[in-house]
Amino acid sequence: LELNLTNGVTVEFWLKKEGWADESTSKEEHFFNLSASGSSGDSYGNLRIYSLGTSPNSGSMIMNIESGSTNLSFTHNTGLENIADQSWHHYALTAKNSGSVTLSSLYVDGNVVSQQIDEDQCSEVKGKLIASIGALAGPISSSLTVGAEGWGNVISSSFDEFRYWKIERNSEQIGRNYRSQVGGGTNTDNSKYNKIISPVNLGVYFKFNEGIVGEDAIDSTVLDYSG
Repeated sequence: LELNLTNGVTVEFWLKKEGWADESTSKEEHFFNLSASGSSGDSYGNLRIYSLGTSPNSGSMIMNIESGSTNLSFTHNTGLENIADQSWHHYALTAKNSGSVTLSSLYVDGNVVSQQIDEDQCSEVKGKLIASIGALAGPISSSLTVGAEGWGNVISSSFDEFRYWKIERNSEQIGRNYRSQVGGGTNTDNSKYNKIISPVNLGVYFKFNEGIVGEDAIDSTVLDYSG
C-alpha cells in the first residue's frame, strides 16, 4: 500500500448493492478505507470511500483523503438515482496533485461521470498502512480515536475485481480494462505492454474468483493477485 498524491491513487471495483443498512438516517457506509498507523498529528493519514444512504445522497460516492491536518473531500454524483439499485456497476475513483490543487475523478462502468477539484493538497502519507473493504480500517480523524478495524456501519454489498493502484489511472486505462482482468506481478521492464498495464503500480488485486469448495477455512481466504 502507498498513498502519495504526487503519483496519484486509483481505487476501482465492481459493486452490487441491494440496499442500505439504515435508510432513516445519513450513516456512512464505507466501501474502502486506508489508514496510517499513526492516529494524530503529522503521522495521521486516511483515505475513505463511502456513501450516505438517504436521499438525495443515495446516488453519490464520496472520496475523503487526509494527511496530517489537511483534509480533501470530493463528493461525486454517480449519475445513478440510487447506488443500491441491485445491479452490478464498476466504479473507479482517482485523485492526483495538479499544480497547486488536487483533482479527483469518478468513473462508472468505464466512463468518467464526475470531476472535482480541491484547492488544497496532501503530503505523502508515511508509516505502516492498513486497509479494509466494506468497513473502517482505523481512526477516521486525528481527533477521533474510535474506529478500529471492522468498525462502522455494516455494509450490504457484493464486491468483485477490487484493485488498488499506487498511481492515477487515466480514462483510457480504466475504460479498456474495467471489464477484463489485468496482469499483476512486480515486473518493472519497460516494454510497451508494461507501460500500459504498469503491474508494479498495482498494490492490491482481489479477483474474488477462487471458487467454492465447501470448506469455510478455504472459502474465506481471498488471494491477492497484485504480486
